[in-house]
Amino acid sequence: ESGQNSTSNKNYGIKLLRFFIYNPNFGPKEGEEAKKIIYFYNSDRPREGISEAQESQHHETEIKHVGLTEAAIRFAAVFSQNTKTCALGMHTQKTKSVYLEPEKDFFMILTVTIPRIKRRKHSRASELSSSPTYEYAYSPDDVHENVLREILQRAYDMFKLFTGGFLYQLFT
Repeated sequence: ESGQNSTSNKNYGIKLLRFFIYNPNFGPKEGEEAKKIIYFYNSDRPREGISEAQESQHHETEIKHVGLTEAAIRFAAVFSQNTKTCALGMHTQKTKSVYLEPEKDFFMILTVTIPRIKRRKHSRASELSSSPTYEYAYSPDDVHENVLREILQRAYDMFKLFTGGFLYQLFT
């Protein structure tokens, strides 16, 4: 941290982590999971200069994210009073995801990072150590699911305005 005060905190804001669209009916059998994915954006994935093995690994990661989301939506549907809507989302300490089913069986998922602050950890062990220890403080209340869901809805509305929607694209 050259030229920066070592006791200062470093802020990391919200960041788009993943955005994907899938249809569970496109790959219903074991081994056909990749067919479900219509579009997948992952900010951690390099865009060029990766080997076939790395490409395969990224593809497997995409399939796992779709599978996790699909399982969460199915699980939530068991307890839902409204069978016409999917689960609204999921969050962890580091991320928030929102789900939207704009057309029957077409799911859009948006995942963002939770803003965090990197700060020096104050403890007896770190005071005795020559190198400082750091910890992250997450701010989940700074990310509102309803705002993220509205962003997804607006993206779909624009897509539908210019292309006719998923079903229209499928049958033309």
